[in-house]
Amino acid sequence: MSHALALHGLAKRYGDFVAVHGADLDVAAGSFLTLLGPSGSGKTTILMMIAGFAITATIAGKLLDPFSPERLLAVVGCICVVAFVLACVDIDNLAAINAEFGQAAGDEAIRQISRMIRAGLRVEDLAARVGPDELGMLLTEVGLDFGVPILQSIRSAAGNAEFSFGGQTFKGSISIGAALWDPSVDTRAELHARVQSELKRAKVSGKNQVCWR
Repeated sequence: MSHALALHGLAKRYGDFVAVHGADLDVAAGSFLTLLGPSGSGKTTILMMIAGFAITATIAGKLLDPFSPERLLAVVGCICVVAFVLACVDIDNLAAINAEFGQAAGDEAIRQISRMIRAGLRVEDLAARVGPDELGMLLTEVGLDFGVPILQSIRSAAGNAEFSFGGQTFKGSISIGAALWDPSVDTRAELHARVQSELKRAKVSGKNQVCWR
């Protein structure tokens, strides 16, 4: 049997409280899975761990890095019954930074902005690099009313920061497109298209902003 998702050795403690201990989860390709149990049984914790925290996970036999694009897409497919916001971050004027300061400076800007994104997200959220100058974010169990302020805070932090590399200092900013998953979204491709449409709107509207739907 081929597995779309295979998780082994799930364990999570909150202080002295054991939330999950020694759990294995294998999801067959093409199947539907429902986690059932009373309050406090670890259902939400397992979903958070699927997002890439404190576990060893494989998809289609491949060991995944917790912040890989593959895991981000897998989570979109695995927890579509839970409200979440998917966002894509584009680093504004990265080509100009590369041209003026060198590609190494652009790579350093990506690293610094990635750290800002991780610092601005909650522990249960997920971030991954999904393109040469694009980063993805998955905000779990939130709507746009709660998720957009998080994204605005991250955008503001990046826009106000100065980046240093090789004794040179330069400014940067980011544009963010975001979309809320809802039952009208039939496929991951449709959700991704919505996010990309909002990202394009942010870029053509002047950059350094967040657009959402």
